[in-house]
Amino acid sequence: MKHSIKEDATYNREVPPQVKYAKAHEDWNCLLFTYDKEGTGEGIPVVPVWKWLMEV
Repeated sequence: MKHSIKEDATYNREVPPQVKYAKAHEDWNCLLFTYDKEGTGEGIPVVPVWKWLMEV
């Protein structure tokens, strides 16, 4: 889990490896958890961890 992926360095460190993993394992549901951001990062759902925990 990352606090935020707003900074380019953090985004570039976290999102491309997730995308590569998701492409290699298409049968898995990949999520990127953050503290505050919601949306998608190159096709990977970006979810605030508190929101995900409320749904579990």
